[in-house]
Amino acid sequence: MITIFHSLSFVNAALLVMQIYSGMTGWGNHQLMGLGVSLYGCLLHSLVITYFIGTGRSIKDAVENDGLHQDFYNRSRDWYRSKTYPLTGLCICCFISTAIIGAWSDSYREYPDSLGRVLHPVVGWITVMINTLIYFGQRDRILANSALILEANEVLHDADRKNDAPKLVAPSQLKEKIPLGFWIGRWLIYGGVAVWLPFITLRYIVEKQYSHLGIEGFLVAYIVLTAVGLFLTRVVFHPQKWVVLEESGS
Repeated sequence: MITIFHSLSFVNAALLVMQIYSGMTGWGNHQLMGLGVSLYGCLLHSLVITYFIGTGRSIKDAVENDGLHQDFYNRSRDWYRSKTYPLTGLCICCFISTAIIGAWSDSYREYPDSLGRVLHPVVGWITVMINTLIYFGQRDRILANSALILEANEVLHDADRKNDAPKLVAPSQLKEKIPLGFWIGRWLIYGGVAVWLPFITLRYIVEKQYSHLGIEGFLVAYIVLTAVGLFLTRVVFHPQKWVVLEESGS
């Protein structure tokens, strides 16, 4: 989940920067781009909320049906007790409010001092700040929840393990041991996916002089970045080569 979250957050940040630039310079179709950014932001934060609902439900079922200790369920509820949970809901509301106020202000574009045209940038900047703030909280909670799930799975399967079987340490617990090349490979893959963002924006949103923009360069960049990223993460720095093994019982 953390890889998906980082990928979606990277695109979200790029979209927000693009939208800010559009609003300040008049570049592109600001209204259409704003609608897309708002929908994407709501999708991202809704996905985060759904993730915690689903994993919490799974742990609750394991406690009720498989004998998992109640403490695991209590720890899975930390997300709801954190400040990140209400801020995530607030961020969704801010995205929606920014789009609505933007549409309202657009109908008064000939009146630059109208209330809507003053509120829209204010609410927009608040949305950007909240997005930046909760990214770190969401990341930390997802990492903690992933480690909790790995721990719960280990407890549930502990009876089926042999006493001399090695125990794989979760990558989230080895952040300082992960090679730099592995992270570079990951970000190259993210970059390969993000290559399509400027193409879609220029070709289908900005249009005008970019209506005949070719796909060949973007396709080559996508293939190269993704191929190099996969080579680094799956071959050169494959987790099997650096993940630490602990002896059982240690």
